[in-house]
Amino acid sequence: MNKSLATASIAAVLMCAACSGSGSPGTPQAGAIDRSGAARLTAGTAPVETPNDQESRSPGIIARTDSLVVSTLHGQTNHRLLPTFEAAASCSRVSCTWTEPTSGYSPEASVDDSVASSVDATAVVTKNGVTMLESRDADFRNYGAWLNHSAFGVTALNFSATIAGTGIKGIARFATAGGDLSRSRPGIVVTWRGLMTAMPVSGGARGNVLQGDALLTYKTAGNLLDAEFSNIVNLDRGRAHDVPGFRFLGVPVSGTGTFAAGSKGNRIQGGIYGPGHAEAAGIVERSGVIGAFGAKRQ
Repeated sequence: MNKSLATASIAAVLMCAACSGSGSPGTPQAGAIDRSGAARLTAGTAPVETPNDQESRSPGIIARTDSLVVSTLHGQTNHRLLPTFEAAASCSRVSCTWTEPTSGYSPEASVDDSVASSVDATAVVTKNGVTMLESRDADFRNYGAWLNHSAFGVTALNFSATIAGTGIKGIARFATAGGDLSRSRPGIVVTWRGLMTAMPVSGGARGNVLQGDALLTYKTAGNLLDAEFSNIVNLDRGRAHDVPGFRFLGVPVSGTGTFAAGSKGNRIQGGIYGPGHAEAAGIVERSGVIGAFGAKRQ
């Protein structure tokens, strides 16, 4: 593949692998997000971090990362037999594989594939202690953030591939999150607050960047996590999203700090990251969107 889907590694949250244009049937980007409009729309503030601030932390996060999760991959191609497709994801530690059942197409992603690129990032807005960055070029668009022990983002990119001996070109959209797991559950009730970002995978808003608030609460009774995503807005269209929010309640948390519930199209998966259970991050799929979130302990 000229534009490798290995960019779904943790580094793809804000940096794409070196790549060439593909002339795909779609475009991964609209115009750049308006920062002042984003602040008003999200009730956020002007960015309090620069892209350099976050990218200076990224090598350490990548080196420590022991957990990577990705959403279902949604794609469009120029092939008449595969105009759109979905590829479910399977992850093990820092490697993930998507599988498209009709064609057998099976791209992989790994933290080991991380490659820094020259794609410029712009700080867009800060809210709940998280500064969101947009990275983009003609074939790539990403919206997300590096925290201190984790990173998250949603990505659209042009790609080319050979399937059953036929060359195809397309556009792929997916969400990704990861970091260094806490390797334990909190011993008390804990709340994390941050942001989520997402992209619709169908309809007129397909590929638009969404942003919302993320609130996660761990309850020691039953070792369960409640996750609430609210105030979801469409940054490209400058208005509230059709689905303003959704929740996942009673999500089981494992002894290593990972959590997951649901299935393709309606699921949440992620982990608790850093010393002292400092952060929580993961991916979500609900109401026709794929997304990712990151939050800091309160």
